[in-house]
Amino acid sequence: MNAPPVQYVTTSDGYDIAYRVTGSGTPLVLASIQLATIEVARQLFPQWLEGLAQRFQLVQFDCRGEGYSTRNLPDGLTTADFGLDIAAVIDRLGLERFLIHGLGIRSHSAVRYAHAHPERVAGLILSTCAVSNTVFKNVIFTALPKDDWNTFLNAIVPHGLLLEEHKWWVNLARGAMTPDDFDAHVRAYQDSSVEEELQQLRVPTLVLYPRDFPRFPASESMKVAALIPDARFQLIDGGGAFGEAGQGLAAIDAFVADLPPSDRPAIPAAADGLLGNLSEREVEVLRLLAQGKSNPQIAEALFITRNTVQNHVGSILTKTNLSNRTEAAVYAQQHGLA
Repeated sequence: MNAPPVQYVTTSDGYDIAYRVTGSGTPLVLASIQLATIEVARQLFPQWLEGLAQRFQLVQFDCRGEGYSTRNLPDGLTTADFGLDIAAVIDRLGLERFLIHGLGIRSHSAVRYAHAHPERVAGLILSTCAVSNTVFKNVIFTALPKDDWNTFLNAIVPHGLLLEEHKWWVNLARGAMTPDDFDAHVRAYQDSSVEEELQQLRVPTLVLYPRDFPRFPASESMKVAALIPDARFQLIDGGGAFGEAGQGLAAIDAFVADLPPSDRPAIPAAADGLLGNLSEREVEVLRLLAQGKSNPQIAEALFITRNTVQNHVGSILTKTNLSNRTEAAVYAQQHGLA
């Protein structure tokens, strides 16, 4: 299947940002991944990207200095500059409520956006995130890239690859950025700390950490979760930045299923007694079903996956001893839900 075309938006300070939208349903904005552009990420993390696109309207973008976006960055960039890239894509798409997923050293941009716009962010997902990016500091990343770009890329190849896979990865990464632009990114992010923002964050948050991640221990991501009110932390298998796709996606499914809808309607008193066998979420699904909403529309309204909606509809039919959606809609009307 061919990927959708890359589109462009210009930031408020004049940078052209490339982005791509795949899938449908609740929007999920994936903050750009270091050395993994739109195209590179698609090849490096196929299970993750395909899994997210099956669940959400997945929004990817190349931030300034990488991939298809404006290259040749000036000196003195800050994480706030990269925040303009996220904002430009979100505003171009007209997203009102969405999920945002941040990864690694660049997850701080996702944190800062969620902190500044809690009314728009329905949920925040953070993978291999640390309170301070100083945990990522290493001479390999600060000096070697400008001295010897090829040696640097060969030094950071994921462990366990065969020789041909190793060469393939290096070639992908080499085309993602120039040494100078990579250096500008590192300088902008390497001393970033989001301790204050995390403590003030009022957005439901899931923090994921692959148990074999080599760059810093799990305790650093645990600190992130501990600072955020009511955040959940989950270890998953794997040693890459995302971790094992099946476990990670399952954790996201469970997290999203528990998110409250943005405008949760009260259950009428009369219906509360008559629908006592249904859970609160099933009543919400039944109410929307009675309004003629499709499963994708219900998923978007409640910030849950389409598979979760399908499971709720099946449970509703079983508990009410009804045969189909039409009978369920009539049932809902009879009990004051429509």
